[in-house]
Amino acid sequence: MQVMIPQHPVKDKYKPKGPMSAYCCFVQVIREAHKRQYPGESVMFSDFSKICSERWRNMSEKEKQRFVDMATADKERYNKEMTDYIPPDGIPRGRKRKMPRDPGHPKRAWSAFFFFSNEFRPEIRAEHQDWSVAQVAKELGRRWDELKDKVKYEALAARDKERYEEDMRKYRAGCFVPSNQSKMDSLANHTGDASMTASGLSVPSTPGHEHESTSAENDVDAEDSTILDSTKADDEEADDDQDED
Repeated sequence: MQVMIPQHPVKDKYKPKGPMSAYCCFVQVIREAHKRQYPGESVMFSDFSKICSERWRNMSEKEKQRFVDMATADKERYNKEMTDYIPPDGIPRGRKRKMPRDPGHPKRAWSAFFFFSNEFRPEIRAEHQDWSVAQVAKELGRRWDELKDKVKYEALAARDKERYEEDMRKYRAGCFVPSNQSKMDSLANHTGDASMTASGLSVPSTPGHEHESTSAENDVDAEDSTILDSTKADDEEADDDQDED
């Protein structure tokens, strides 16, 4: 009698890493911030997971937006890498998308954070050429949180939303003509503002932004890591109340 030994599917170590959800981005940021703040302290995974889950449920949509944008950027990274990915023989490519995206569909509107990222991503990549996509996205999120004046990027996002809505009206009417123009050139044509072209737009960086101070970085890390600290304080207060009773 011949015994059949089940074979486990071969895993391709070169396959692009799957996209992270907004919640996973949140957990990753908190975990790394806490490790930097308390390098010698170990945290139980079950406790950490419970704390993060509770905090995430209590966060406002505005507070979550940073991580939603990070997840969106990571999904774009994954989709781009998968278009160039060729699995080795014997490894299935996976389920194909049922409905391919219409190449003539209008380009979606960018958020204010996306316009900010589009400007500073090349700078960060030049400064840290060994960084992964996730590390670059995290640094963009940190700089975005520290940016005081976001008006210029919010204005760009508002204009791009108007552009997208107008393009969608034409698309539904069957008279939309797709363009190969860049996002900034497309906005310039929509608004009639020549200064918004890719070559003409000049968005100055925040004074002192080019050389981030170590104290500023520590402030952000401390703010993220206090999620665990505040929960510990709440638990201690609850224990004190029970002792008094």
